Amino acid sequence: CAFALISADELIVAHTNESEYRSFISNKKNEALQSRIIVMRMPYNLRVSDEEKIYGKLIKQSDLGHVHIAPHALKAAAIFSILTRLKDTKKQGIDLLKKLRLYNGDAVEGFKEADIKELQNEFNDEGMAGIDPRYVINRISSALIRRDTECINALDILRALKDGLDQSATISKEEKERYLNFINIAR
Repeated sequence: CAFALISADELIVAHTNESEYRSFISNKKNEALQSRIIVMRMPYNLRVSDEEKIYGKLIKQSDLGHVHIAPHALKAAAIFSILTRLKDTKKQGIDLLKKLRLYNGDAVEGFKEADIKELQNEFNDEGMAGIDPRYVINRISSALIRRDTECINALDILRALKDGLDQSATISKEEKERYLNFINIAR
């Protein structure tokens, strides 16, 4: 019995992280799908203001909205997150904090819009690694659910992020050291 050729216009959208994708591709059982997959690499967000909005929205949607979050607390978490996703530039006079501010659309003395475009084009994989929003939200949640907590500030959140680094099995020792430095910068 032979099957007739069937033409179908279908689109399946899926998302995953890099390691899961590599595992899927390396599995010989998935060979038939590999030629039919179009990969669209989507980096993590690299704007502090947008990252802060993500955290605010997720907290509002949770049952933890009753806890007061001090001004700039979520911004400190966002700064930490974005720093973990950025790559050091070869461009003179720009450290990661200046780069973060430029990517966020902030005015940085001595730099123009063309400099931002040049930075964004320097690494095609910038933002493909680093701390994901889920990790940060989980750590913020751990700070929010402590008994008798009515208010948390930036230091509470940064402490929770630091504590989470010790508990994470996926963060290497080198990354942890780097991330601890970023927590200090985010203060």
